[in-house]
Amino acid sequence: MVWAAIPFRKTHDLSELGEKVSSVYPDFAEPAAMVERWTNWNIAYRYPADDTPDLPPSPETLFRALDVIDRLAGKVQGLRRNAPMGRLSE
Repeated sequence: MVWAAIPFRKTHDLSELGEKVSSVYPDFAEPAAMVERWTNWNIAYRYPADDTPDLPPSPETLFRALDVIDRLAGKVQGLRRNAPMGRLSE
């Protein structure tokens, strides 16, 4: 979002962040939609509530998440490769 000069606020809401990224980079829409459900992972263990916490994700779910992260990283690398010289290289 910084590369595309998309303003964003500080948030843990991956759905909100994914929508903003996808509005400029449509190729990110599918993997961004996949990470929306991870928002609770983002906060549940960092800010535990007094009540019973959510169950941690299964190993299978985490392996699928790593695949999505790899896809997102590949898309970012593609942006860097296709960027004009000096842009996105920082």
